[in-house]
Amino acid sequence: MNSKNNTKDLLADSLRDLMLKKPFEKITIKQICDATGVIRIVFYNYFSDKYAALEYIVYRDLYETAYPYIQSRDRHEAFRVVIFAIQKNIEFYRVGYQIVGQNSFEEAIYKAVHQIIHDFVSHMDGEIPMMDKFSTDTFTKFHAIVISAGIKEYVKTNKEVEPNDLIELYEWLISSSEKVLEKK
Repeated sequence: MNSKNNTKDLLADSLRDLMLKKPFEKITIKQICDATGVIRIVFYNYFSDKYAALEYIVYRDLYETAYPYIQSRDRHEAFRVVIFAIQKNIEFYRVGYQIVGQNSFEEAIYKAVHQIIHDFVSHMDGEIPMMDKFSTDTFTKFHAIVISAGIKEYVKTNKEVEPNDLIELYEWLISSSEKVLEKK
């Protein structure tokens, strides 16, 4: 990893750590910078504000983790690694869902999931049933909404649902929907 990405990741990780200790709205850019030993202007080289840093953390956790599987068109493995990335940082995600409003955590999750779905669909070239009836944008939005809602419910009920059970449920839902669509 080059030093430019390393600094960006250090700032993001500093925000993640601080979020586990104090409410997001109480965290300042100065605190993020102090924890990494960089000056404030360096933060603004990478992020416009702490919400952008938060969105980057989610993007890195979800999209960048799934990216190799998007490229290989393995949606089941992509979903699996996303769920395990969330599980690894479950307390961060629980705290994150408390951030509501214009720059909500839920919106950051949706954006990352939407990008994953969009990239999958763009690699599938006509292999998805019913795509002739829906635009790619409509298909990806609906799918991203469902998966994002599932992630939120998983984070809220994590103690009740094991990651592998959620993955099995997702795979069943997808394969069942494909079978229904193929019959039509």
